[in-house]
Amino acid sequence: MEGYLKDCTIPVEVYQYDPKATDDLFIQFRQRILESSDAELMLQSGLRKQAINKLSDALTDNSICTIGQLSSVPGIGAVTLEKAFALMCAPVPQKQNSIFDLDSSVFPLKEEVPKQSSL
Repeated sequence: MEGYLKDCTIPVEVYQYDPKATDDLFIQFRQRILESSDAELMLQSGLRKQAINKLSDALTDNSICTIGQLSSVPGIGAVTLEKAFALMCAPVPQKQNSIFDLDSSVFPLKEEVPKQSSL
């Protein structure tokens, strides 16, 4: 390869392809899809349950490490990826806890007042 490119007037670097290499965006994408519920994904992205299942199945396959590999999975096309990647721009929904769900170890329900000795 370098022999063919040595006469180029621009700087050229040749890298060896590693099919197991991932990038930060793919890792974040995988985490967002796998940690969200199907209902959240359907609501936020407009994807159908079948497409979400295909994505989830593909993202749990350790042989898929890049978006290019993900796009080669049957049933995952450009529209599915476009809708799924729109999630990366959307804020992650935060669960709002009720005051009734507070952890009693952090917020004791009853505070004991130390007894004072009388003299």
